[in-house]
Amino acid sequence: MIMRPGLTRSRLLALTVTAILVMPTQASVQDSQVDRADPVSTSLVIINGFLVFFMQVGFLAYETGSGRAKNVRNILLKNLLDVMIAAMVWWAVGYAFAYGESAKGIIGTNMFFYEGQYTNDKST
Repeated sequence: MIMRPGLTRSRLLALTVTAILVMPTQASVQDSQVDRADPVSTSLVIINGFLVFFMQVGFLAYETGSGRAKNVRNILLKNLLDVMIAAMVWWAVGYAFAYGESAKGIIGTNMFFYEGQYTNDKST
């Protein structure tokens, strides 16, 4: 079957649902004193992490099914490297952008490479 490029109804619906789920609420933008140990937030981060890794498995299955048998090893290696590079980039800058001190509610500005994350200073 030949697929036409462009947005189909299912792709448009998936894009709309994703945009609604990813969009921050007004309360989360205004509340700068969020407790990082909130169990609901922690469980949502863990669930979303699992979903991302399962998406990688889906990409792997799609790519191996779309290609020839001789290219399976290359596809496996490419997807493994994709996951490893993404994990290193999250360690380097992603955590800081997500959980660092906020710059006007837009992006985190500290804790790059997890700097200062594990200190023994009990005064704060």
